Amino acid sequence: MAGRHKKEFDPQELTREQHVERAKEILYRQLDARDRSRCELAEKLAAKLVPEGVAQQVLAEFESVGYVDDAKFARVYVRSRLAGRAMSRQRLRLELRQKGVDDALISAALERVDPEAELEGAIELAEKKLRASSGDPLAAKRRAYGMLARRGFSSEQCSKALRVALARIEQGE
Repeated sequence: MAGRHKKEFDPQELTREQHVERAKEILYRQLDARDRSRCELAEKLAAKLVPEGVAQQVLAEFESVGYVDDAKFARVYVRSRLAGRAMSRQRLRLELRQKGVDDALISAALERVDPEAELEGAIELAEKKLRASSGDPLAAKRRAYGMLARRGFSSEQCSKALRVALARIEQGE
């Protein structure tokens, strides 16, 4: 590739219509990869030097046709994160906030998470961690508790999950 130089991009050389088309292309590429929140898309457009007015116009257009929908994004995000592994509602709330989703939409998406299923996921994680541990039982309990806490489970959920997991392990042995 000697001798070939890529021309620097100068957003000031583009007309408003060219900015709009460029913004749409950016959004289509982003949404083709996965669903994203409006805030994530706005940040991507800003990083690509799309003027604020153009970005807001194109985002509003995408919302009006249903391509950008934070409520749907939050529901799908929660479902996909829980399908992969056990995680607390608190952790999911934090992740969605970081993605710029409104608190009311987050709460609506998390209403669908069954507290019993959430606890059962924590119990299964604790049981797996405890079974994989060797050596000092007290250290194994601390490691399992810490792992659950890092996944966003409350201290009450961590303690209960450990109690139930230990009881299951004792019954199984």
